[in-house]
Amino acid sequence: MAIKKTTKTIDKIGRVSSASVQKGTGRNWDQWIAILEKAGARSWSHRETVELLTKRYKLTPWWQQGVALGFEYHAGKKIEGQNEKGEYSVSVTKSIPMARPKLWKWLISDEGQGLWLRPLAPITVEKGAEYESFGVDGGIFGKIRTIKAPERIRLSWQEADWSKPTVVQVHLVARPKESCMLVFAHEGMREARLKETMRGYWRSRADEIAKAIAKSALKGR
Repeated sequence: MAIKKTTKTIDKIGRVSSASVQKGTGRNWDQWIAILEKAGARSWSHRETVELLTKRYKLTPWWQQGVALGFEYHAGKKIEGQNEKGEYSVSVTKSIPMARPKLWKWLISDEGQGLWLRPLAPITVEKGAEYESFGVDGGIFGKIRTIKAPERIRLSWQEADWSKPTVVQVHLVARPKESCMLVFAHEGMREARLKETMRGYWRSRADEIAKAIAKSALKGR
């Protein structure tokens, strides 16, 4: 399907720049907003918007959600970081100079786990695997719900005094020139305060991973 050119007027929606969405999907924010407005997505559910982006435009799971949410923020249907149930979510991204398959292998290694999952003991990263984590202040436990190598991991994340678990998703989005984008998405939080705490936590995890990989690359020279 030919991509209709539009004048670029939207630089960023939420934390996602127009340049990033262009690189990831082949269209900028102005083009996606125009497409979804014309389709009538203002009156659709989130699921219906994602379905269009999946079936007609063949977007990857990460960009299906990213474009749908961006449109909903732009249209005023949703407050950034909060869903219709009043739950909060955050996402943190980091560009990593490593090919996706190699980064995946590193993330599920004992060393990689130690930086992002921070388990009390290394686990076998597979569906159904349970873990306990130091988290922010300790006392985190959960289970790996979904795994699709080398693209994404979905797991529950819960403190002992929470009534229900939250959900953490780790996405690896392939990029050109032996690089990829690492994404931590944390969903289902009940308090805005916790949202900001976890944004800082996952940003620290992403930064530590980038430092470790840069250090490893220097040693390999």
